[in-house]
Amino acid sequence: MKTNKLMTTLALSLAISSAPIVSVSSRAAEQSFDCTHTSESGEQAVCKSDVLMKFDHAILKHHDAMVGKMGQGRADALMNKFQQQRKKCFGDASCILKASQDAISIFHQAGSPLDKSGDPEVK
Repeated sequence: MKTNKLMTTLALSLAISSAPIVSVSSRAAEQSFDCTHTSESGEQAVCKSDVLMKFDHAILKHHDAMVGKMGQGRADALMNKFQQQRKKCFGDASCILKASQDAISIFHQAGSPLDKSGDPEVK
């Protein structure tokens, strides 16, 4: 009996530790991650760029708006797709910008209730 409980606890711990993290609770800096504690190259590139930071903030707002419309799981799935694309950019700012623009478009296509006029633009 103890072995089954231990195995269940270990399996649950592994599942939690390997799951993608999308936090929708309080966000002090209104971004999807903490710049002071990130080691991921894409996130570091966002932290160094005001433009990418604005896009990250907009994507986060779209995600949060979509939670109420389509549910946490589906909104998180859209966000996780974007986060995976950003990781594939390996810190390349132009690649991250394109992935960010694509993410906002996908949120709009999925029915984001946020108006496009609030989305950031590249000047």
